[in-house]
Amino acid sequence: MKKLGSKKTLPELAVEQIIGYINENGLQPGDQLPNEVDLMNKLKVGRGTIREAIKSLNSKGVVIIKRGIGTFVADQPGISDDPLGFTFETDKTKVLMDALEVRLLIEPQMIIKTIDNISAKQLKELSDLADEIESLINKNKDYTVQDIEFHTLLARVSGNRVIGKLIPIIAGAIEQAIDVTDKSLVQETIITHRLIVEAVANKDKEGASKAMARHIQDNIDILKTI
Repeated sequence: MKKLGSKKTLPELAVEQIIGYINENGLQPGDQLPNEVDLMNKLKVGRGTIREAIKSLNSKGVVIIKRGIGTFVADQPGISDDPLGFTFETDKTKVLMDALEVRLLIEPQMIIKTIDNISAKQLKELSDLADEIESLINKNKDYTVQDIEFHTLLARVSGNRVIGKLIPIIAGAIEQAIDVTDKSLVQETIITHRLIVEAVANKDKEGASKAMARHIQDNIDILKTI
């Protein structure tokens, strides 16, 4: 295991290291983790840190604790803020491709409903987000949060409750796309976001749908080259 060392708290770092241990050692659902003493030695931290980390992993559904027996990988390990399970996927590019294909099926149609429902205030918010994303890109700064907000706003305004439930998944896919593609599509992102905003403002449903499809397809195309 790697040594702990960053601005995160020791329990947070221990959580990451334990997840790394599960992945690196190919532990499967039902497999037992090392006991507290072994984890203390591997991570070079105290018992309290290990207990906090295990408690956190248990609350997130990554492990289950069997009193008097030990700690085991959960039947369906996952993390509440990682609904697509990227944390435990070794081939993140493949999972991301699957997520983008789902987005390609949903978002070009979703935006038609968004156009029906969007208010002037929400349209300005969308345009402001596009401006902010462009500014951050031009300054070579991270724009992940704003990109997620852009797509989340479009999904929320659609008024579809199921789409609303999918927002965390959509957001997670966007975040992973930005990371995996190493921001290779920054100029295309600026262009397609502008096309989306313009089409929504003009109530151009066909144009908005095509712009959204292009935006997602660009990510799919570059993933195929990785």
